[in-house]
Amino acid sequence: MDTDRRLFVVFTVRANRIRVISARTMSRKERRIYETP
Repeated sequence: MDTDRRLFVVFTVRANRIRVISARTMSRKERRIYETP
């Protein structure tokens, strides 16, 4: 299993359910932003 993998997920909540719109691997820039305290 790849434990270093980060996903960028877009979702919406409709009728008390979570619906995934999109999921992809984060870009380097997104990982840098996410991991900065």
